[in-house]
Amino acid sequence: MDLPNSVYENAHILIVDDDERGSLLLKRMLESEGHFEIHIANDPRAAVATFQQLRPDIMLLDLVMPHLDGFELMEQLRLVIPEEDFFPILVLTGDVSPETRLRALKVGAKDFLSKPLDAAEMVARIRNLLATRFLHQELQSYNLFLEKRVRERTGQLEETLGSLRTTQAQVVKRERLGALGVMASGIAHDFNNSLAAILGYGELLLEHPERTDYVKKLMTAGQDARHTVRRLREFYQSDTDAEPFAAVNLNILAEQAVSLTMPRWSSQALASGTRILVKTDLGVIPLIAGNPAELRELLVNLIFNSVDALPNGGEICIQTRAEGEVALLCVTDNGCGMDDATAEKCMEPFFTTKGENGTGLGLSVVHGIVTRHGGRVDILSGLGTGTTFSLRFPATSAVLSLEKPPLTPDLERSLRILLVEDQPIICELIAELLRTDGHAVDTAGSGGGALEKYRQNEYDLVITDLAMPGMSGEQLANVIKQLTPAKPVILLTGFETMVGKGSACTPSIDMVVAKPASLEELRRAIFTVLTSGRAEPCEVLEPVA
Repeated sequence: MDLPNSVYENAHILIVDDDERGSLLLKRMLESEGHFEIHIANDPRAAVATFQQLRPDIMLLDLVMPHLDGFELMEQLRLVIPEEDFFPILVLTGDVSPETRLRALKVGAKDFLSKPLDAAEMVARIRNLLATRFLHQELQSYNLFLEKRVRERTGQLEETLGSLRTTQAQVVKRERLGALGVMASGIAHDFNNSLAAILGYGELLLEHPERTDYVKKLMTAGQDARHTVRRLREFYQSDTDAEPFAAVNLNILAEQAVSLTMPRWSSQALASGTRILVKTDLGVIPLIAGNPAELRELLVNLIFNSVDALPNGGEICIQTRAEGEVALLCVTDNGCGMDDATAEKCMEPFFTTKGENGTGLGLSVVHGIVTRHGGRVDILSGLGTGTTFSLRFPATSAVLSLEKPPLTPDLERSLRILLVEDQPIICELIAELLRTDGHAVDTAGSGGGALEKYRQNEYDLVITDLAMPGMSGEQLANVIKQLTPAKPVILLTGFETMVGKGSACTPSIDMVVAKPASLEELRRAIFTVLTSGRAEPCEVLEPVA
């Protein structure tokens, strides 16, 4: 290995030898053979300092020297030479025994020359070692250049990926908003049906007050309306709530998803002249660990995908089975189906066969949810024969409690309660519910009016609405706690985002109760705050399903 002579010109050589005459002779030999810059250190104790000052390209080192021999000097040099650097040390010695060579190699020597020295051989070995050093330095520079370029490209890629993630998040949001819009019209349809029943049976009850069966039907219609609102909440919660996994029964979620999507596959399909039938074949399956809201969203997307595959109507079947310690969920339709190439790509982000009507994220979301739950998706499809999505989830040993809470015990005494609600009909209803339990209830339609009554009377408990003009329920609770810190305050709210997350909880509020609240839920809230004191953190009481 040799490089052009110009490469070796002005290479710095440091000679470390205690023999001054021998060092000068060696210097003259090298100067006659090449254009080297020669430096001499006759005292080995100063060699390290000379090395750090000159930073030579190669060292010629004698082994036998007083005060500090060549072995000891190389040990010291190892402390100041970076590990990634290639610094050649050419040992000059009259001792050519294998033991001496091996010892020198272990402490940093790169080559040997036996004394007496041959000038031509010495120059040849020096040039070889210098060539290796210069190539190593060039490689280091190139590596540094590549690392810099990699960092630059990585930064550019991170910026690009960040932009893509932002774009994908926006498209996913549009996808969910689109699905929400589709369901909103159907939910409005279901809600109007409930309202029609409530208003209709209400009118009949006015005409025939003795008909108690009308009251039961009114209660059923009201429960259906409440369930419709909760179904909507269950859908949008999946986008904002990062809930921990719980034991989940896929059969229950399948029934909920069928109910949730009914306006799309039933009412809207009939309105467009097609008939779609959804069947369920739910077997005995093990519980799985999962996020119910995400799994509901998964099922909604699969059902919507099947509906899209049935432009002329058809049948969708949701089936569950146990496969050992695995829960199997299949969604099958007898629609248009897919060829192998489409089935292979259908779960890739942004892949769609619906043109401008699709975003290509519905099935991608499904795949992501299944993966997060440790599951697997298999697709069986054929053109004209329909499609089956088979989802397999590992079972969990956790126990799912389906028991409703026990009835609330009666209080030992009746209470005097201040009820604050700006909607007169709601205020009157809640007051009557509380009075049926023997409580004395004063009402106020605003926060300001409530404060006037609170200052003039003694109350055991304050129940207030959250959203009111002027002073909100939270602001009212703050003032009440300043006046009487131990006074329990229950907050009623119809804002679903505040229920289940505790976002309405403050130091001034002892419990949050979701509207519409039943008599039993009011009893449970009152019993809790009066017998347990303030819950830490503020407890949220959701409607019983």
